[in-house]
Amino acid sequence: MKLIKKILAAAAVIIIAAAVSIVPQTTALAVPPLLPPVFAIETAQEWLEKIAADEAFKSRAAFSDGEKAASDRLVELFAGLGFEEVTPETDPKPPISVEKTKPFENRTKAQSSNVVAILGGTKAFNGDGTRNEQRVIISASIYTENDSPGVSDNGSGLAVMLALAEYFRSKPPEFSVHFVAFGGGLYGADNYAPAAFENAADRRNTLLAAHLYRIGAGDNLYLYCDEYIREHDTFLRAGAGKSNIVLGTTPANKRTFSALSVYPYSHIGMSRENMFYMRSNVNSAMLFSASWDTTAVGDIWTESKTRPNIGGTSQDTLAKIEELYPDYSDKLNGAATILIRAMEDGDFVETMLLSYSNRKDLSIFRTTFWASLITLVLVIAAAFALSFWARRIAAKNKPAPKETPPPPKVAVFGDKYE
Repeated sequence: MKLIKKILAAAAVIIIAAAVSIVPQTTALAVPPLLPPVFAIETAQEWLEKIAADEAFKSRAAFSDGEKAASDRLVELFAGLGFEEVTPETDPKPPISVEKTKPFENRTKAQSSNVVAILGGTKAFNGDGTRNEQRVIISASIYTENDSPGVSDNGSGLAVMLALAEYFRSKPPEFSVHFVAFGGGLYGADNYAPAAFENAADRRNTLLAAHLYRIGAGDNLYLYCDEYIREHDTFLRAGAGKSNIVLGTTPANKRTFSALSVYPYSHIGMSRENMFYMRSNVNSAMLFSASWDTTAVGDIWTESKTRPNIGGTSQDTLAKIEELYPDYSDKLNGAATILIRAMEDGDFVETMLLSYSNRKDLSIFRTTFWASLITLVLVIAAAFALSFWARRIAAKNKPAPKETPPPPKVAVFGDKYE
């Protein structure tokens, strides 16, 4: 009997071992392997240190001489990375180029310009012989508020953009990359978008348009793409996870009424130059640092729950950022890494095209005219509804009229009196 028990026990062990060896071991695949850092030249932090120390980037309010000086310096920095400086007379334009665009004006006729650096892709033609027009746009704004040193707002965005330009200059993707520095505040993006996304082919060939703003000075790094989940949003977040980059959680109650935004409401995720990408109905993204869950009204920017706002103030210096946010370099390099991981992924182009084809047609909301018109119609409809119900309530509460006795009968010849 003991021998039989030993034999059965041994058989059970063998069966269990065999079963374990047959069952697929999926546990190890649940957590994707972390990828190594991507920067081998200068990091975004080093670029920010350069910008903070460069006199050309001091006091660059929109449409000011300081902003013009910063634009000129950006052209020089791109040229130093191997982008050939061109003028309007340059013909043909080289595949790797940088230029200041034709000046545009604000309402007071002051002028500003954008800086556009183009890195041609390695795949010049498609399989059918047509030219490969696919591109990724990476942008950042040049200006800062008033006389602020502007290291966070928006030297940080420029630093990440320059780091990406340096990286891709040595490792160009198959599609072209357009690096755009917007001058003149929101005027720069408003001037750039109509020509950049003029027709359906331009919009389809724009695989991704990503804007970089105030990265570093904030509690969390955020990624915002659109008001509903898009394939390119999921793709970018997956790359962040593989690189162990922690992104802040977008608040559920972020919407605030506005007639002047992309939708009939607004929030900080759609309050910057990326709104012009959204209006153009292309795959868009914005990377920024803030404390979004503490933002109560509209696009009021809140950097931290516990620390003061410094972006766009006299305190917007590198020393203050280092004091308040010792981990700011992690956010800078994290933002750059998210874009590099995505753009180097073999599924990037296919996923971006899928996201574009599956987009919802919300074009009716994507101009201020229509948003304002819809708002006006809703207000008028609400006024009519209130007036209608007010009349109904008044009619219900109106006192019933008093009954008046019938008039006495008048005697007429031939009638009898009662």
